[in-house]
Amino acid sequence: MLDLGASINVMPYSIYASMNLGELKNDGVIIQLADRSNAYPKGVLEDVLVQVGNLIFPADFYVLDMEDSPHSTPLPILLGRPFMKTARTKIDVFKGTLTMEFDGEVIDFNLYESIKFRKDDHSCFSIDIIDDLAQDFLDSLERDTLETTIAQGIGQKSGFAVPRSVEEAEIVAALESLPQHHGKPSKPISISVSTNKLLPSVIQAPVLELKPLPDHLKYVFLGDNETLPVIVSSSLTAIEEEKLIRVLKDHKTAIGRTLADIRGISPTTCMHRILLEEGAKPTREAQRRLNPPMMEVVKKEIIKLLDCGVIYPISNSRWVSPCNVFQNPHWDVPLPTCLWQGVPSSC
Repeated sequence: MLDLGASINVMPYSIYASMNLGELKNDGVIIQLADRSNAYPKGVLEDVLVQVGNLIFPADFYVLDMEDSPHSTPLPILLGRPFMKTARTKIDVFKGTLTMEFDGEVIDFNLYESIKFRKDDHSCFSIDIIDDLAQDFLDSLERDTLETTIAQGIGQKSGFAVPRSVEEAEIVAALESLPQHHGKPSKPISISVSTNKLLPSVIQAPVLELKPLPDHLKYVFLGDNETLPVIVSSSLTAIEEEKLIRVLKDHKTAIGRTLADIRGISPTTCMHRILLEEGAKPTREAQRRLNPPMMEVVKKEIIKLLDCGVIYPISNSRWVSPCNVFQNPHWDVPLPTCLWQGVPSSC
């Protein structure tokens, strides 16, 4: 092999041992490879005759001990710049030719033609996968039979021809006897709105559980019969406490104790719309639903928000299927419709 980047000629030790070319001369040279690692040659072989076509050239070789795999192509002899200098090598990149000259004789090589005829390499390669297959088989034996059957599926054939045990056969037979379940969309749930509307706390004071306070705080009441409690500091004088209570009573509607105390917002200020692109079709997934206990909790919260007028269902929404209509002139928020008609992926 001809290498313009090599400053020496290199011969593998396996080739040197097979050709019996004589003793090596030790000169203590350290060779630095392209990856900046160092290689220590076994010695130098001088005046080795190299035949190229009809020409014969003398060359000196450094012998290196290289790894020679029995399954790969034998390591080549590397001819560097010293050999090319001796052979007066000329490379014409434009014409694709390589010319060598010695003692008035010239030999030409057409590189383009040489590339067309690749050297036949009769090599045998092998891949060892027995260990991986054996490990997979041992792992399959350690797994639980029911877990393996559920994970791989009843109709899937295993990659190993292992006879089924009696226990496994019984489990498979029991699973095959079960009726097939096809996911069906859940039926819409109607939310009945209570006719008992919550009244503001200034009209109907709620019954609250008063918890014990530290010594520096105390309760005062803004309503009759100890209703509408607020917490003030115990260090206030009688005059300061009287002035504070008078101000709080004048603005007691600003203190929210129940959902009915929340003031509504004009639809022109806050409006929620779901705009679909042209040609888009709303979709839903049957498995996206709440479990029964959680559904009851959410249902109670939704009913509470409906009673207060914070939300109301949309009657003409193309995004979900129709549901019960509740008239309310407040916010346009499709939260209950979204929850009870099946939550889409984009919800």
